[in-house]
Amino acid sequence: MITYTFAQRFVPLISAGVMQQTFEPPRLRHARPGEPIRLMDAVNHRQIVEGAICTAVERMDILWTGNRITGIRESNMPLLRLEGCAKRFGYADLEDMATDFARLHGPRYIEGYMIEWRIAVTAALELEVA
Repeated sequence: MITYTFAQRFVPLISAGVMQQTFEPPRLRHARPGEPIRLMDAVNHRQIVEGAICTAVERMDILWTGNRITGIRESNMPLLRLEGCAKRFGYADLEDMATDFARLHGPRYIEGYMIEWRIAVTAALELEVA
């Protein structure tokens, strides 16, 4: 099972179901749609939620001018709403995302992948709701 680790600031957003995607740099293997994934808290080394299933993996490119993100491409298509993308990744706004990405990767062209997931609803939970 592929594991993705998150900074503490994202844990409440993932737990609440508000954040369901992340940007990940290239690695040997990412999850594939339909595969279970493990979402881990980087600080406490605990699983954030149970039953996460990968729903999409899309190539992304982050484009910079100076210290600002000026473009994001998903599957080679430019995104028109950069603020919306930043919010889906759990950031307050594009500036917040740029600050964090510059710290993690440097303010330069970044290649990676958008990993999206959903939380599988268990039969027990479905019975409780019904």
